[in-house]
Amino acid sequence: LRLAEKLFKSGLSLRQRSLRPDHAALSSSLENLGRVYLAQGRAGMAEPLLRRSFEISYGTLGMERRETQLRLEGLAQVLTAEGKLAEARSLYLKALNPDVDEKKGKGKFNPSADFLAGFAGLLVKEGRYSEAVPYYSRALKLQEAINGPQHASLANLLDSYAYALSKANRGEEAKRLTSRAKSIRG
Repeated sequence: LRLAEKLFKSGLSLRQRSLRPDHAALSSSLENLGRVYLAQGRAGMAEPLLRRSFEISYGTLGMERRETQLRLEGLAQVLTAEGKLAEARSLYLKALNPDVDEKKGKGKFNPSADFLAGFAGLLVKEGRYSEAVPYYSRALKLQEAINGPQHASLANLLDSYAYALSKANRGEEAKRLTSRAKSIRG
């Protein structure tokens, strides 16, 4: 990771010297270095980079673009690691607001399964199990549509969904999902 850090710092420096401060390409350099810091356990150093990366991407590309969603998720991860759960939740809710890009006339935001599952996981960390359930449900439907109902990638999502259901006093539904996850794993 030290070599990656050195290379990403160098790339960021080059882009900062040659691009406008709000250029979309600068966003990816900020994100890359921020993710290295996050992987190193240096959340405090990652946060300002990931925050700026998201702000640039949101301002130039809009929330409907997958790269902006990924940058929001990265920022939400670092905020969660720092214990700033309310701020992370606020970011997700801003993105899920249907009028999020109305001022720019951009397309409708269609959250990915990972985005929805990330938000649901955050709600679970906050103890908001019943609120997490519909987001896990939507994430599962999207993943099933993409990969089919028995794909290996569903097992962890099913387990997370089952946990939220069990904590929301919906044990029978949770058991069915847990059983399905076990079946997928073989």
